[in-house]
Amino acid sequence: METILLLAHTEPDGGLAKPALECLTAALALGGSLTVGLVGARVEAAASQTAGCGAARFLAVTGEAFRRTALRHRTRRSGSALPRGGRRDRDGRRDFAMGRAPPGVA
Repeated sequence: METILLLAHTEPDGGLAKPALECLTAALALGGSLTVGLVGARVEAAASQTAGCGAARFLAVTGEAFRRTALRHRTRRSGSALPRGGRRDRDGRRDFAMGRAPPGVA
């Protein structure tokens, strides 16, 4: 049985936006063991939203350092230009922070 990892960034209120909930629904439809990973300054509301979904595991990374605006500010401060919707990699393709697979996951 395959394991599915869903990583979702929380909104400023700590909940999940509609696209994240749609991804959760799609992940559940795939079958297999689901692990939900939540990232954000606060994740309590998102944890409540997803508590009854049937996921095998829940993981969370929390704190002000993981607030979306803090991540954007840190990237801008480093000197890279961020077009709306993500930055561009060396080849000119869009590079979304949550779209990159962490080492060891892919």
